[in-house]
Amino acid sequence: MAEARIDDLPSSKRLLNLRAAMPARLTVVRLVQALIVLAYLALMTALLLHRDAWLDEAQAWSWAIHLSSPADFFVIPGEGHPPVWFWLLRLISHVLSFEQARVLTLGIATVNALLLVRLFGSNLVLLTLILFSNVVLHTWGYHFRPYSLVLALTLTTVLLARQGRLVAGAWVMAFACGLHFFAGFLFALYLLTAWRRGLSLRASLLPMALGLLFGASAVLSGLGNPVGEITFVGFPVKFLNVLATPFWMGAYPDWLMASAAVLLTVYGLRKAPDVLAALAVAAVLFASFASAVYAPSEWHMAFLITFLIMSFGLAGAQATRWTFIVLLIPQFLYCVIRTNLELSNPPYDGNVAMAAIRADAGPGFDPATQLVSWPDTLMVAPSVRDGFAFIGASGQRHPQPMDWRKRRYDSLDTEVLATTPTPYWLACHYCASALVTLASAGRGAELVLAPPSPDMFKPIWVYKVTTPQR
Repeated sequence: MAEARIDDLPSSKRLLNLRAAMPARLTVVRLVQALIVLAYLALMTALLLHRDAWLDEAQAWSWAIHLSSPADFFVIPGEGHPPVWFWLLRLISHVLSFEQARVLTLGIATVNALLLVRLFGSNLVLLTLILFSNVVLHTWGYHFRPYSLVLALTLTTVLLARQGRLVAGAWVMAFACGLHFFAGFLFALYLLTAWRRGLSLRASLLPMALGLLFGASAVLSGLGNPVGEITFVGFPVKFLNVLATPFWMGAYPDWLMASAAVLLTVYGLRKAPDVLAALAVAAVLFASFASAVYAPSEWHMAFLITFLIMSFGLAGAQATRWTFIVLLIPQFLYCVIRTNLELSNPPYDGNVAMAAIRADAGPGFDPATQLVSWPDTLMVAPSVRDGFAFIGASGQRHPQPMDWRKRRYDSLDTEVLATTPTPYWLACHYCASALVTLASAGRGAELVLAPPSPDMFKPIWVYKVTTPQR
């Protein structure tokens, strides 16, 4: 009777077949990952090229190139932000123009996509939902703001923590605090988890000191800015709204969506109590601060999604990932709707208004003396992009950059409209009060540009202002 060889045993055959199939399956997974990332980058590029720069992008660039005194380099006047983003913009401005620098966001998006593949690539559904979430594709994606860099540093920190390099992760998050004040809450989430995993307090003192230094810079920077005033009016309502906004689905009340998000998160991280406890502390602190100091903002509420990315990344195999998938579904649906709206509608902003004005005015047009903007914010991005000054009708003339501490919010400077030599061109969002002022001053206003729909968010009208002959 012949002896049976080990390779002839059914179980061994299945094992060999499984081993032979693994490289093929891995190749398929990597191919799908590559296709997902390429689709993400292609859509990101299309969105970036389709839109023009907006106020906050241009305002940061304007401050960066105009900073002069040493104190202003460390405490950016009136912005409420730490200084690192402005330092980076200043360095970039020596070799690139504003429009050229905006393209750098595609490089950051590529890095973020590759980092997300490292962290969540084994779950193709989760990877897709993260990359095509509103936060990662839109809000923290192609906009030329520091948020995409905060995401890159957060993902880097999670990878370092997975490798046991907890001190290195602390330094990376400390640097992230120099990009945005709210990154401090991500830093807190990381530290609370890292301390439970062996990071000593002594080793974290210097990174903590750096993070606190950046935080102090942001606080000092925001002094005098009306947006940074603390108020507890309507605090409970705002608190629930902050927690619910990233998971909002139509007409459902905030308390319901916030409760659902909390329950799903608790269930998803129940096997990683150290991460869950840290997330709870960071989320409560963040929501409290955002409710008392800032009105709920899409840019800031996106930090909650980043909290989840960090938490589920730190939890690793302990996390129940299907709960994260459910949490991301509203983000994905909103991203689909927003992408369709943006790509199906042409840009309609200050650059469009400027093109209409130049076409109407012809050669010899001087924006510094013949362009009035109401409010001033309307023409900041075009002025930074093309390098011209203009007259602001909100209390500041030639605002490059705008000083939020001195600006008279929603205050129309009627003297500017009545005394600026004609002809000049007026670009305005809500023009009724401006037109009344012009009529009272005996000046005419000829419509040059009207919005496609008066129901647009912040519609733009352009008028040529003249002094009628008597």
